[in-house]
Amino acid sequence: MDCFASPFGLARNDITDKNIYMKPPPLGQILLKHNAIDAQQLAVALASKDRARLGDTLANNNIINPLQLGVALAEQAQLPFINLRDTPADAALLAQDDIAFYRDYQSIPWQREHNQLVIVCAQINAEIMNAWRAHTAEPLAFAIASPRDIHASINEILGQTIEQKTRRHLRDYYPQWSAYHTFARDQRFACLLLFATIAACTAWNPHATLIAIIAITAMFYSGTLGLKWMLYLFRARSDVTYDDVAGDALPIYTVLVPLYREQEGVARLLKSIAALDYPKHKLDVKLVTEADDAPTIAAIIAQRPPAYCEIIRVPPSQPRTKPKACNYAMAFARGDYVVIFDAEDQPEPMQLRKAVAAFAASPTDVVCLQARLNYYNAPENLLTKLFALEYACLFDFMLPGLQALGIPIPLGGTSNHIRTQTLREVGEWDPYNVTEDADLGMRLALHGYSTRVLDSITLEEAPLRLSAWHHQRARWIKGYMQTWLVYMRAPVHLYRTLGPIGFWGFQFFIGGPCLVFLLSPLLWGLCAVWALGLMPALHLPQALSHLCIALFVLGTVSHIWLAYRAARNWKWKGMTLAIITYPFYWFLHSIASFRALRQLITCPHHWDKTTHSVSRFSPITTDSVAITEEKTQRARGVEGK
Repeated sequence: MDCFASPFGLARNDITDKNIYMKPPPLGQILLKHNAIDAQQLAVALASKDRARLGDTLANNNIINPLQLGVALAEQAQLPFINLRDTPADAALLAQDDIAFYRDYQSIPWQREHNQLVIVCAQINAEIMNAWRAHTAEPLAFAIASPRDIHASINEILGQTIEQKTRRHLRDYYPQWSAYHTFARDQRFACLLLFATIAACTAWNPHATLIAIIAITAMFYSGTLGLKWMLYLFRARSDVTYDDVAGDALPIYTVLVPLYREQEGVARLLKSIAALDYPKHKLDVKLVTEADDAPTIAAIIAQRPPAYCEIIRVPPSQPRTKPKACNYAMAFARGDYVVIFDAEDQPEPMQLRKAVAAFAASPTDVVCLQARLNYYNAPENLLTKLFALEYACLFDFMLPGLQALGIPIPLGGTSNHIRTQTLREVGEWDPYNVTEDADLGMRLALHGYSTRVLDSITLEEAPLRLSAWHHQRARWIKGYMQTWLVYMRAPVHLYRTLGPIGFWGFQFFIGGPCLVFLLSPLLWGLCAVWALGLMPALHLPQALSHLCIALFVLGTVSHIWLAYRAARNWKWKGMTLAIITYPFYWFLHSIASFRALRQLITCPHHWDKTTHSVSRFSPITTDSVAITEEKTQRARGVEGK
């Protein structure tokens, strides 16, 4: 059987590893001989300062493709090159228990030939050969294949197994942390008891019931408002200095980019990743798509992504969520750290380097860093301005405040950097939680780990229309409801683990806002009744009436102040109307919360897809991202003084 296939038209060599110890011919000479590159391209690659292997430099700059590199490496090692697309691996030889081994050594068993098990590798060296010899007692021979084809073979042969394992892992092994069941048995009973009690009290004494509900609403409103001010006043400021680290000392970094119906944004996405100031041979970029999302896959292939990018096709199954796709891709992740970027993201070019430096400067319990997020199309309309103000308040004020007070940080859906080993240890993301980021932040805290805010910026695209915003926000609120329900299954354990500050911070930052959104219309209605002079007709206690009015006024003033500070820090212009109307922007959250509650009961795992790449604003260039970051740093420095 002739297994050697080559675009260079080379003859097949014997399958053996004995020649690996002979002095190989230079790779550049082989590529020149076969006209894969020219002398100028070779000279430029050899002069590169990234200290990568020549083949990686050429492939990562799209001068050659992974197939050409594999053939040249095979000739250099005097081993055959196996084109796995033409001669696929024997599916019976791949074992699901060995997936991590295949990933770590970039190799798989291919076929049996001449009473030997042939191992195809992305590259060959003594470490890989010795690892395989320790792994199996069979006689071995080695060959070279494209790393993309190796992963594609794993994906095709073991994809269903990987998908089922990653989807069910948390649900089967740690059901107490899984949102697969929305309500635990005790919670279902408590909800039924609560509704029955409210109905009975309403029938018995509706006026007293109304007073009790208003008092509870005021209590939670006071708690969430008080917590916001505490977070603003006591927020942490970064004291980490980011020293430049030599490229050869940087770890491999996995970048997960979940994509679903994102074909319009693929070209821009690849430019954003290419702009990252990180050695490309240390990047492990996974473009994670649904296997049946043909338009997105076709758009990626049309862009000819460089060798450090590869497509991971997720077998279709329910739930069709971002965390499930990311969990699947983690089976192929090779980095010491992993970060998620969304399709429309424009991360600051230095973000990965900053994350590595921040991890090195932090205590060992710090396993996650959350970069700050905002929007490049903030000036587009009133809604995008309001959304940008909300994000600025959240990531510049609230999350640093949570860090300072030791309250678990609910992660953003993008630009969270995590130690890969720890992520696997805690069970990765929950496929059934539609705010997998907030859930993971809590689970890390319950394992005794810490999260910090990374002083780096990622810019996204804000929804332009109210309908798109409404669907996205309803999903977020539903996910917060899920997260609160999951971790309140064992409130005593939660209290003992997080301590009083962490426990009550969780109540008023995760659970409290959801309840306030649902009950706020009652408080606003009371204010309307007061404004119309009809308050005496309700016969409410005077102290409660005054408290509700005071909370409404204080909440309005507080939100205007926070919005003003956020706009001032970012040096945004034309934000006056958005700042004035910012308190009433939260009325939209109440509308979205009722959709969230309905979905929590009827379709808790449904993922409302947000459409991207529709803004009339061109994405900010990477240079502008760096300028924005510098401007923001100056503003934050002035504020600190």
